[in-house]
Amino acid sequence: MNRRIRSVLFHLFVPSGGLFFVALLLLQTRLLPVVATSTLRFFSIFLLVAAMALALRFHLYRVLLAAILVVVAEQVLLGWGTPAGATAFSRDLARCLSLIIPLNFALLLLVDNPTFDRAAFAWWSGLLVAQAAIIAVACRPGPSIFTWMESPTVHRFTTRMPEISIALFIIAAGAIGARWWVTESPEDNSLFWSLWAVFAAIVNNSPGRATSYCILAGVFLAIAVVETSYQISYQDELTKLPGRRAFNQMIPGMSGQYSLAIVDIDHFKRFNDTFGHDVGDQVLRMVASKLKDAGANGRAFRFGGEEFVLVYPGIRAEEAIMEAERLRRMVAESNFVVRGPERSVRERPERRSPQRKILRFQRRTDTNVTISIGVAEPHSEATSVHQVLQAADKALYQAKDRGRNRVELFQKPRPRRQHARSQGTLFS
Repeated sequence: MNRRIRSVLFHLFVPSGGLFFVALLLLQTRLLPVVATSTLRFFSIFLLVAAMALALRFHLYRVLLAAILVVVAEQVLLGWGTPAGATAFSRDLARCLSLIIPLNFALLLLVDNPTFDRAAFAWWSGLLVAQAAIIAVACRPGPSIFTWMESPTVHRFTTRMPEISIALFIIAAGAIGARWWVTESPEDNSLFWSLWAVFAAIVNNSPGRATSYCILAGVFLAIAVVETSYQISYQDELTKLPGRRAFNQMIPGMSGQYSLAIVDIDHFKRFNDTFGHDVGDQVLRMVASKLKDAGANGRAFRFGGEEFVLVYPGIRAEEAIMEAERLRRMVAESNFVVRGPERSVRERPERRSPQRKILRFQRRTDTNVTISIGVAEPHSEATSVHQVLQAADKALYQAKDRGRNRVELFQKPRPRRQHARSQGTLFS
């Protein structure tokens, strides 16, 4: 299992996945103490409203809409789980819920946070109102239209969840999981586990238990907001690498033996001027994807512009050089393909230049990207992290002066030899 798969699986199950299975175990085995339903209901509403407020503050509209769906699901389940909920009307409401929840969670994949505005929110609100009207008509007093769900060929898994609903939950979870595999977004992670929490609430509905699962869904949504705010502060949005703030936070814990390497993309400005800033962003993402596998427990950071920093804790410079050379070859041997340059010209006409006009009719351009790397470690004249970083920067400039596309190690300046001087003694 490569590093990418391990990273995705780890972030999928930590912390939300592990929390889900622990809560499932405790609730199913009744190891949790019994809490008054009114207390649980108050806490669930408080948590979901807090999650909605935070999602609105950070413009996480998928989380906001998901929290609204969880609130609606909880209210329906509360009516179903009480004695009054034993009516045909409440049972039909629950059947509708098992159909519309996975459909609405799947539709959340269409929400684009940067372009979500009042018009989009009004459209989604209208969609929810339309669904409520359809449910009200479908669940009106009289013969139920959902009796087909009680057929043995359809209704085998549980007395509360039809097979078609189970299929919809699996399809929606699969779509959200596929998106999570690509984006590794905390939002998609929270949608995935919140969907399964609502599924568990419907299947295991009883006074207190359904509310507990809805609380769990609220916790997942709140975790998404916290993780997203952390990423905004400490992660570079373009390359998905930790940013300079994360590096500065790591500095106080760095001591003893370690090595630093500064990576710079060769001729990056020329690349931007020739192909456009959109292609320059593609170059940054490609190089960052290679640097993620820094090796020797190394960690890569986006330091600013086209510069990156590699941190190798507990590693001497000689070993760090070998890892840096491996990364340099990996980038140099990658055939970078420039696609669709005319699209950048259309979207950003103010960035047109004679160089890009030449590429207007070229659909595909192959080119090579190279990097230069400077490596340094603590020594007698560079004891702090900032001093070691300056030494690595000097080594980087040596690499550029010597032709680029190479790795250079900072060499400590040799002490000057002291020449014997006459003290004025006369010799005969």
